[in-house]
Amino acid sequence: MGGAGQSVTTGTGADQIASTATRLLTSTIAGGTGADTLTITGLSTAGGTTALTLSSTAASAAGALLTGVETVAVTVDTGFTTLTLVPDAALTVNFTGAVAAAVAGTGSTITVGQVATTALTLSGTSNFVVSGGTTGAITSTSTGTLAVTSSSDAQTVTSASATTINGTALAADTLTVGGTGANTAFTVSGVGTNATVVVTEATTFTGALTVNTVDTQDSAVTQASTAASVGAFVLNAGVGAGGTGVVTLTALTNHASQTINMTGSTAVTVADASTATAYTINATDANAHIFIADTNTAAVETYTGGSAVDTVALGLGADRFTTGGGADVFTVTAISSTGIVSGFAASAAVPVQGQNVNVAGCDIITVTGAAAAFTIATGLTITVAGIIRNGGTMGAGANGGGASAALTGTYSSTTGLFTVDTGGASTLFVYDDNGDTAAGSYRGIVLVGYVDTGAADTYATGTFTGVV
Repeated sequence: MGGAGQSVTTGTGADQIASTATRLLTSTIAGGTGADTLTITGLSTAGGTTALTLSSTAASAAGALLTGVETVAVTVDTGFTTLTLVPDAALTVNFTGAVAAAVAGTGSTITVGQVATTALTLSGTSNFVVSGGTTGAITSTSTGTLAVTSSSDAQTVTSASATTINGTALAADTLTVGGTGANTAFTVSGVGTNATVVVTEATTFTGALTVNTVDTQDSAVTQASTAASVGAFVLNAGVGAGGTGVVTLTALTNHASQTINMTGSTAVTVADASTATAYTINATDANAHIFIADTNTAAVETYTGGSAVDTVALGLGADRFTTGGGADVFTVTAISSTGIVSGFAASAAVPVQGQNVNVAGCDIITVTGAAAAFTIATGLTITVAGIIRNGGTMGAGANGGGASAALTGTYSSTTGLFTVDTGGASTLFVYDDNGDTAAGSYRGIVLVGYVDTGAADTYATGTFTGVV
């Protein structure tokens, strides 16, 4: 364009319109039916215009009336402040130039091609779609949605609204999400497609976060917000086919909830730096899963398994596990994973018919489905194996045998009591928590819906095997 205040109308072709920013002031550009492109230069102090408005409603001293144009290519330089857009339809804006870019949008969807290493700021009410950035931070205060395609480099994305990030290309770098808006909610997908990726939070983050991993490679999710209250967290591990990669989760107690959904043959480890006190784990598909709990925090893991083998290291809290019929493998830390039960002592009779045992602090395993044999490994050294049953007497202690009991009875989740009853439908498994060493405590695990009717269960080399 030759000067400000001009009008351009294009036709049916893919037309190219070029202008400096200054010449667009008070001008009108009406694109035709083709895929038209407007190329803008001189948006800088040296060019004479540092901010520009492209509006589909009216031309002004601040910019042009723009309609029917699909792509705007903008070169920015020192002094540039903001490109304000009021598009009549979906619009693509591609930036070049080594300075930070800012777009204020009203309505519609604006696709932004970010300069790789420079910051991008978004505002207004438009929905934004961003790609091209590598290490350049993205900050959005827009009330519309934000969609970002990440590169293989470290990047920080801060948003006040619902945000999706395609992390398929992320490789051996850290993606940091941030935002304190009431509607801030991030969904990061494709994590673990490439080598070790870390998804983490800004320390001020208060939004909700969902991470979808494909587990082709190892990945990590590290919650890092120090805000008093943070939104819900969801990890969907193994989305798609799943793989052999392990997801390491550091989960903090200031988050509203911690939910882990496991599909495919997936493995999740909760890091010992975690402080969260409750987790819900859903692993109900027909694949094998591995879950290793945090060993430093007394958290309650509520785990629902599937029909294949679930290999689970139970944590310090009163965990709740529901089987799905697989030959599940449980591992406990003998002296801390489950609660101490009263009424058991070396060389003493076990609780009798009708007696209640408080199991409120104990792990609860509910056996459902077409159950298969399962094991509970304590890691203890047991020289003399044996299980004491209803009406029996515990062994003498160190190397004396009878270091465990399996009593039939009834469990009440309401009262947290196990009532000894030979006609019951559940079992209380009790073990001496230091094995062959003297003066141990007796700890319990309740097996709801499971009774060893044939007295075929075994407790040898520190492992209880439920023969179903």
